[in-house]
Amino acid sequence: MTVSNSLSVIDGQKAEVNRSLPYLIHHVRGRVRFRLYSLKDNPKYAANIKQFLLVQPIINRVRINYVVASITIYYGYTGDSLKKVASVIANLIQQAATTKSL
Repeated sequence: MTVSNSLSVIDGQKAEVNRSLPYLIHHVRGRVRFRLYSLKDNPKYAANIKQFLLVQPIINRVRINYVVASITIYYGYTGDSLKKVASVIANLIQQAATTKSL
């Protein structure tokens, strides 16, 4: 099944979802939610992602629902645009997924 109504963080255009990458579900100043299918029913992986994100200076709190594969991140307002913050956080999630030292 492909989902064609998700928002691409990089270009802001509707795009087909790459299930290995995080995609933006919802974003308001101070909170962003992504879908990340690799979290699905994988609590150990979810804990590793959370651990990595919580040491980042911009991140205040992380809530992960590995049953539905979503990650909600609370962050300190930086003055940057919502799009830029979402992009930075998406990149952090990708870095966390590839970091072997977790």
